[in-house]
Amino acid sequence: MKKMNLSRAENPCFLLLLRQQLSYCIYLIHQAGSGPFNRAKLLNVGVHEALKDNDWDCLLLHNMDLVPENDYNLYVCDEYYPKHLSTAIDKLYYRLPYSSFFGGVTALTPDHYMKINGFPNTYWERLGEDDDIAERYYLLKSYNIQASIKSLQTLFEEK
Repeated sequence: MKKMNLSRAENPCFLLLLRQQLSYCIYLIHQAGSGPFNRAKLLNVGVHEALKDNDWDCLLLHNMDLVPENDYNLYVCDEYYPKHLSTAIDKLYYRLPYSSFFGGVTALTPDHYMKINGFPNTYWERLGEDDDIAERYYLLKSYNIQASIKSLQTLFEEK
């Protein structure tokens, strides 16, 4: 079981969003039970719930174990392209494991999300959904994923 501090005063993500003066709402989507983990289904539920509540112009899909190391990662969407915000992670020695890696933290508009028909629900235990999402964007040919070169820190290791 993962535990983390969600106090606004102590959580780096809350502090970053406040400093960037963004209008935001955080949705914590958790998979109950002990069945196999399906990240993409959780992302789809989060997007669905967020868009029911508000007409958001930007969706930030964020793994809970990653936090920005500094304020240089702007938590905003690009109007034209999905943006990958976790291209430099401390536990990966600030390098992508491979060039098409698209996991961790991404920023996309609802239109970007709809054009790829959401996220694939067929991947279990963190095996391939990020690659599938990146491939869907590359197949659209009109989209290039924008990579941020700012760094993120891992809060805790999975056991």
